[in-house]
Amino acid sequence: MKTIDTIKLITEKHTSDATGALFLLDDKQRLVQIYFTQGEISFIKSRSMSGRDAVSELASMKPIKFQFHDGAESRFKSELPSTTNIIDILSEVKSEINQKQLLPDHVEDKARELFVDYVGPIADVIFEEQIEKSHSLDSLISTLSSYIDNDGDKRAFIDAVRSLT
Repeated sequence: MKTIDTIKLITEKHTSDATGALFLLDDKQRLVQIYFTQGEISFIKSRSMSGRDAVSELASMKPIKFQFHDGAESRFKSELPSTTNIIDILSEVKSEINQKQLLPDHVEDKARELFVDYVGPIADVIFEEQIEKSHSLDSLISTLSSYIDNDGDKRAFIDAVRSLT
């Protein structure tokens, strides 16, 4: 599943002095609402959290869908860092996550495609679960390949994924 670049979206709304509401949804159906007033974030809400707590929720989120409602305004306001500081916070968290990431995004996308080719449509769900659970590339490859019944296909999958890295 392709994730949305939250930092890019927020930066676009900030630099264009947008007023409205940005809604982000991840694959676990978590929703984050971000309200902008003339480019500045005025309110963030996620589940029962708002304000600074919701910023940390946003930082850990991998949204797959978004929608912007131009002109929408929140009835609430919260004490938040400046939008520039929020962007910096999100960038730091993203950098930390990327350092912990098993595979670069483009390699992950190719590995996912290969796995889907061998296992079928359910492979997307399995891949997502296993990439979050795995602590090394070897364990990921081993676990994913266990879903492939044919020994020749299993070997071909392992070799193909290893050639990506």
